[in-house]
Amino acid sequence: SILKASFNIQFFSTLGITFLFYILAYPLAYLLNDLSLIPYIQITSLILPFYAIFTLYTGYYNGLRNFKKQASLNIVYSLSKLVLVVGLVYVFHLYGAIIGFIVSPIIALLFGFKLPKAVKIDKALYRSLILFSLPLIGFAILSTLQLSIDLFFIKSLLMDNQAAGLYTASQNIARIPYYTLSAFALILLPTVSRSIHTESVAETGRRIRENLRYLLLLLIPGTVLIAITSPKLLQLLYSTSYIPAAESLTWLVIGLGFLTVFAVLANIIIADDKPGSAMSIAGAGVILISIFSWILIPRYGLVGASYATLIGGSFAMLTSLILVAKRFPNIINWLSTIKIILACAGIYIVHTFINFPAILLPITYIILGLVYGLILVVLGEITSKDINVIKQMIPKRAQFITPNE
Repeated sequence: SILKASFNIQFFSTLGITFLFYILAYPLAYLLNDLSLIPYIQITSLILPFYAIFTLYTGYYNGLRNFKKQASLNIVYSLSKLVLVVGLVYVFHLYGAIIGFIVSPIIALLFGFKLPKAVKIDKALYRSLILFSLPLIGFAILSTLQLSIDLFFIKSLLMDNQAAGLYTASQNIARIPYYTLSAFALILLPTVSRSIHTESVAETGRRIRENLRYLLLLLIPGTVLIAITSPKLLQLLYSTSYIPAAESLTWLVIGLGFLTVFAVLANIIIADDKPGSAMSIAGAGVILISIFSWILIPRYGLVGASYATLIGGSFAMLTSLILVAKRFPNIINWLSTIKIILACAGIYIVHTFINFPAILLPITYIILGLVYGLILVVLGEITSKDINVIKQMIPKRAQFITPNE
């Protein structure tokens, strides 16, 4: 009965929001000073119902404590979104990115959709579920806005399609670490939820600490590599005409790095039965990005938009970090973080001595990646224990694990 009630609430509420979003496409485009946005806004509305049903089923399997099934759905969704958004954008441009967002939850649902049974549902159950699901729906919408609202301000304030095209290219690249590593957020949710209900606060904090360490081991160098090679990366993936977007990409990828950490921390907050707090932080982030976009874009152009995302993303990350740290102390391994930063400083220095052409950028990444790993080994940050964890994680489980698990 809970699944059926939740399905009805999610489906009909998001269907109403989708319809409202669709019919408001014209006034929204008018406010943004670009009526060509109307079809994009209309097709974007189709993301909501499919993503809402996807989140329903991940929550359903979490409630059943079927963490393996939930993690599998999350992984399929993250990988599908990464492949479809990045792949289709080259064929269908902005439409391709939107299609990727629409199709990825549908693909994930193929692995876990279960038709609710026809049963009579008490009205009190509907009421309690609505109160819990509303902040989750709000969080999903606001999290999406955090990633894209800066582009709408560029369209509105600059009224320059070329500038919007350049910034879209920056967004597509800057989102790669976010899409790739947001799987940590989705996979960590069932792990933390299980730990909160079955283990001590200290043990839950230890699990969060270990998972955040692995996240930073991948996120920080990935962000640094994109930031320091932004001109050549734009040239490789697009063309030399996109090089003017390099500076905006450098700052934007850092801002989205902050939002990646926020996505992980927000899922911890949700797992701790505080979806309203996660929604509020995401909403505050959207407001900050909007305010600073309005202030900075007219003065700094594309770079101003990336600054706005950087400010909003850092606020969301720090606020959620404080909230989670109050509940679970010592979740940041500061010594490990310092070593990661030192290793990234090392790859930055080595990068200054490498001047391969853009076509050889993958080789540059391989060299810098090896340098990064070597520095971490020398500093004692990467050990045989970590290698064993990776070996166990890939073939045996579809969820994130920790060394002592």
